[in-house]
Amino acid sequence: MITKKFRSILVENKEKVIPGTVFSKRIIEMDETTIAQHELNLSAADIIADLSWLLNFFLAFMSVGGISAVIFGLAYMGYGRGAEPSSWDNFSKIFFLSVILIFIAVWTLLSVRGAIQNKKRAFVEKERGKGNWRIVDEDKWDEFYRLLQIAKKSREKELEDFMNKKLKDSDMR
Repeated sequence: MITKKFRSILVENKEKVIPGTVFSKRIIEMDETTIAQHELNLSAADIIADLSWLLNFFLAFMSVGGISAVIFGLAYMGYGRGAEPSSWDNFSKIFFLSVILIFIAVWTLLSVRGAIQNKKRAFVEKERGKGNWRIVDEDKWDEFYRLLQIAKKSREKELEDFMNKKLKDSDMR
């Protein structure tokens, strides 16, 4: 049984009018009143039953297969053409065995991570309803919240600077 602790916050895409102009800009805001803590218990069956295994199979196959094909081609160009057939056969067997092991490792890693993310998202949507939820692990929350506050202060400072410039320009006229 795996226990995951995380928090969720609602992400809103807003279009804000720039004061004193006819222009507006899109900004992404996170509603701090919607922060909630969650705890999710997952079993191995929950992770294995997730559909991320199918998607990540193809992703792992394309990435590992593409890279290994290039490496195999370069190995053949550099070593295989001049090597003895028995030596090249041994190399090929070892290479393809290692490619299969790497594929299984990459597929498993991507799928487990994807399944956990899917389960977290489903849990939050079941508990809090549909929405654009940002999900942050508990151990990364402090850093995320600190950056959120910096971004908020930066937007306020940007607006303040713009208004001061606008007032300064209107005083000069």
